Amino acid sequence: MQLRINSANNTNFVSVVTTCPVCGKAGSLIQIKNIADCRLVTLEGAVYYTGQRCCPNHECNAHIFFTKGSDDSLTLYPKLRIDFNSENIPSKIRSTFEEAVICHAERCYAASAIMVRRTLEELCQDKACSGKNLFNRIEELKSSVVLPTELFAALHELRVLGNDAAHIESKDFDNIGEEEVSIAIEITKEILKSVYQMESLVNRLKSLKKT
Repeated sequence: MQLRINSANNTNFVSVVTTCPVCGKAGSLIQIKNIADCRLVTLEGAVYYTGQRCCPNHECNAHIFFTKGSDDSLTLYPKLRIDFNSENIPSKIRSTFEEAVICHAERCYAASAIMVRRTLEELCQDKACSGKNLFNRIEELKSSVVLPTELFAALHELRVLGNDAAHIESKDFDNIGEEEVSIAIEITKEILKSVYQMESLVNRLKSLKKT
């Protein structure tokens, strides 16, 4: 793709309203003083704008690069990630799951699915489940944590997804793409919330009761 590049003047200022990929707050990103946007035109006539912005949250103030198309398509760097509350989650599990989220943001979906499966391995290890394989360890996990039946079933679906991502001969999932991995990450968030965060949330609510 060949481009013609022109500096944009103030009349071509591009509004970039999105979620900050660093702090997670939504808003209109702030243009950096004296740094103009660039207008890019392909030989096919498609128009894009690229430039730099700051997060409007003064506690964050992240420096963000963007490309925005005339069809309102938006690409950010750092990449926008799925929101994840890491409170009370053990550091090894948090680090592994954060890597799954980063891989997803970078569109490395097979790698993300593998790291979701690794997150389950870390969870089972944290709860001292010692079965000979992940299937057995997940079954053993049922006696260690309290989860809805649906989430225990989901643990095995996540295990299979991770297996398919790692082994080319597996055929349970026809595709390891954005939709499959997005759902896997959302389910994993709910599992981690139930195991590590729910008790804390309930205790916080109880602490607000009148004595």
